[in-house]
Amino acid sequence: MAARLDAHVVAAAVAEALRRLEETDRHRTERRLALEHELRLVRAREQRLAEAIAQGREPDPTPDAVLDALRTEQARRIALEADIAVVREPVAGSPRNRQRLEQQLRHRAADVRSLLLQQLPQGRAVLRALLVDRMTFTPVITAGTRGYRFAGHGSYGGLLTGTT
Repeated sequence: MAARLDAHVVAAAVAEALRRLEETDRHRTERRLALEHELRLVRAREQRLAEAIAQGREPDPTPDAVLDALRTEQARRIALEADIAVVREPVAGSPRNRQRLEQQLRHRAADVRSLLLQQLPQGRAVLRALLVDRMTFTPVITAGTRGYRFAGHGSYGGLLTGTT
């Protein structure tokens, strides 16, 4: 029963992690599209300013305001291009890596479980830090095997406290 529960909990955690990655992918796609749209607008403004400068007459110097506006648009274009490059980079959970990521998550969850079982004093300390209140244990018989069903409330807050 405990092994099935562990597998169920791990599967739920992996599914949630993958769901969050998909949400992140959607957000990154939306962000990239918005940045690309803004980049098109900046390039159009930059082009109009460059044309205005080119149409100026030789004896009349180009107004500083137009040159400043062009510099501002160029700086914005460079920043947008950098942002787009970052958003286009694949993330760890990209579709081609999802299966490998899922395997790694399951493997690490098994590592944590085995570490806690092998290092009992440290495992007990982790459980004490996680538990908010006492746990209740209820005897059960499943398929002819005796065991306990347990329940309790936990929080990660105990793991995140400390002194330096």
